Amino acid sequence: MIELFYFVGGVVMSGIICLVYAVLSMVRKTNELKVNINYINDSIRDIHSIISSDRKELLSIIENNVNDIYGRLNENDSLLDSRLDKLESRLTKLYKDGCEPVKKQIID
Repeated sequence: MIELFYFVGGVVMSGIICLVYAVLSMVRKTNELKVNINYINDSIRDIHSIISSDRKELLSIIENNVNDIYGRLNENDSLLDSRLDKLESRLTKLYKDGCEPVKKQIID
């Protein structure tokens, strides 16, 4: 009977040792996972900061290009406006000086 108690005690102790080993293994794996999660979170934070700085730089480049295009359009508008004013003054001068435009022939 005592041998049975020793056997059952040994089996129970083996079970407890296996259970402690399993729990310690899970704790070790949990700690490894925490380290990996922290590494992933740091990487995500770094990626967000890189994207944010790239986004700001891209928006700055786009804004500079838009301002440059508007500047060029304004230059072209003012140049075209001055050319049209010159043309208008020349046509007005020609008309006032008596040079009439070519009249269309009326066909009877």
